[in-house]
Amino acid sequence: MNGGVTRYRTRSRARTRMPEQPRPLFQSADMDRQPKILTQVARLVDAGIMVSTATKDLGPVNAANLREAHSIMESGTAIGKITLTGF
Repeated sequence: MNGGVTRYRTRSRARTRMPEQPRPLFQSADMDRQPKILTQVARLVDAGIMVSTATKDLGPVNAANLREAHSIMESGTAIGKITLTGF
């Protein structure tokens, strides 16, 4: 082990596995501001001042909708974000 990172080999290539870390990954002195910022963003979105880049909602997560999302992304015609609901 080196600095909490475990290196191991599988067949021909080395892989790196990070140890489980609690969330959030990065702690800073102003972490308590994040909920306030997200609340303000939610208010701006609700008021129509800030607009989401989500342009297409394909509905619930299922195999057919995942195939459609991948098809749209692979076609190169996607504008904005494609979303799936129901996680």
